[in-house]
Amino acid sequence: MSHVSISRSYAVLVGLEAYVKTRRRGKKIVEKLIHHRDKILSPEEVARREEEERDKSQSAERERRFLEMQAKADEEERESNRANIKLLEKLRVKSTVPQHEGETKSVAAEGAVKADPGIPGPGPENAIAPEGARDV
Repeated sequence: MSHVSISRSYAVLVGLEAYVKTRRRGKKIVEKLIHHRDKILSPEEVARREEEERDKSQSAERERRFLEMQAKADEEERESNRANIKLLEKLRVKSTVPQHEGETKSVAAEGAVKADPGIPGPGPENAIAPEGARDV
């Protein structure tokens, strides 16, 4: 493409990217339609296929159990917090602890890290050698 102008080569590249993206979207849509059709016509077959596709390793099973337990613990914590808040509202007592305490700390910590220019980041400037030249 060296003999083609930059604008034409750019247009070709954009066209190719759009074409590939459209093909991927089309394949995903067809896949979803077939999956839903199969789910309606033969739900037992689809359930059996999905079970076969699941990861059967012990580590995956442990991870699933851990995630289920974590979700259960989070739900219980939310329920207990909700009950505590309702009780405090009925007693007309205001909480001294902010509701989003954990978030404010993490946001403040991130802001402090981002504000420090001495910490190298993932930008392209950090890939340049201090002398201003790269060894090739």
